[in-house]
Amino acid sequence: MTRKKRELHEFYLEKNIYPNKSMSTFEGEKVVFRGGLVGQKVSGYLGKKKDGYREGTITDILAMSFMEEDYAYEIIRGSQIDDEAEDKDSIRLCDNYDECSGCFFQTIFIEDEIDIKVDMVRGLLDEYGIEDDFKFEANPIPFEYRNKMEYSFGDSCLGGDLVLGLNKKGKYHEKTPTLGCNLIDIDFRKIRGAVESYFREKNTPFYNKIKKEGFLKYLVIRKAHFTGEIMVHLVTSSKGELLEEEFVNMLKSLDLKADLKSVVWTVTDSLQDAVVKGDLKILYGESFITESLFGLNFRISPFSFFQPNVFSIKKLYKKVSDIIGETEKKVYDLYCGTGTISIILSKNVKEVIGVELIEEACEAANLNKKLNGIENVEFICQNVDEYIENLDGENSIVVLDPPRSGISPKTIGKLIDKKASKIIYISCNPKKLMEDAVKLKDAGYKIKDIFVFDQFTRTYHLEMVMVFEI
Repeated sequence: MTRKKRELHEFYLEKNIYPNKSMSTFEGEKVVFRGGLVGQKVSGYLGKKKDGYREGTITDILAMSFMEEDYAYEIIRGSQIDDEAEDKDSIRLCDNYDECSGCFFQTIFIEDEIDIKVDMVRGLLDEYGIEDDFKFEANPIPFEYRNKMEYSFGDSCLGGDLVLGLNKKGKYHEKTPTLGCNLIDIDFRKIRGAVESYFREKNTPFYNKIKKEGFLKYLVIRKAHFTGEIMVHLVTSSKGELLEEEFVNMLKSLDLKADLKSVVWTVTDSLQDAVVKGDLKILYGESFITESLFGLNFRISPFSFFQPNVFSIKKLYKKVSDIIGETEKKVYDLYCGTGTISIILSKNVKEVIGVELIEEACEAANLNKKLNGIENVEFICQNVDEYIENLDGENSIVVLDPPRSGISPKTIGKLIDKKASKIIYISCNPKKLMEDAVKLKDAGYKIKDIFVFDQFTRTYHLEMVMVFEI
């Protein structure tokens, strides 16, 4: 029996839907695609029927969005004006846009990107029956804002040259070198390029996890923007050698804006597609760099989590601090990580209790506490689901900043039972936050404020803060 050939159709994309979807109408039926930009004309296939819509797959973009047409005109015009012109900065397009899978909104103006994101958030709130208004906080530094990049070694194509970069769009096993990336500053670009050239000249092989051979795995660059310190972290397998002094001297010879404070090397034969712990060796300087926020210092180690956009997260943390204000109530920072929020809040409140399951994060939190001479913060290494029984009821203010997976139904149920007077819920997964917001509303909590922070300009990722009061 021959399979029926799918029919190719044309669609006009009417709107974008959070997080990275677009919608069209075909013969009166709503069709939802992954990717796509409002205003584009695309070709694609109809897929499975879902509850209230049909899935679709985009095969080709037939016509640009009206927003892309405006932007393309400005790029052409911008190439003809002086590099120092005031509006040149708003029309950047990186050299690898067609290959890199990192940015989604690079072909439109930031103002149009913000409009789309506002519409997506409004649509998400409406989907969950939340009619409250929200405040959208734009990224204060829309370009060169990232403080961490995790590059992987591979080849540009099968058997091609060694490349240090990111995965190609739709081609996981091929890498693109992210030349001219606009999310990072020139120090990142110089280090990436120099390390790639260094290992190319030595014909050093990248690690092939299928064959379990090769040496080079990842290069992680971290930069403390407010203190001007840089860490370079090389990750390899055990199947090769590194000329340590030569490698460090190559890095030290680079003309960087910031200070190279740390060069570390991790050796691991793990098959995970991620930077994981192994044997760590300090090749130069310290095993950490230090960032400063609100006059407080925070150590960033090779494997510790620190928000990748300090310019935007500083606005978010100030907002949380302003919401809480000065209070005699106990503040509980659940999922506190390395203690950044707890320590920042400690300046204005009587007592903060930070709760975190991961032992290494708790150790880092206590180190940061000691580094800043903070005495009114206690860090407890325990599962939040277990600790939540200790909340001091209506005398509690709770700050939640869970991982992307969110809070378990069991934990949100226990939190509701404790009846904390105020809950400030920070989420990098607004859809999961909506699910929990509905549960909190049903339990009697009222939404007092909603803030959306555009932390990652040019991508579809958003950080949302919702404030609940009983």
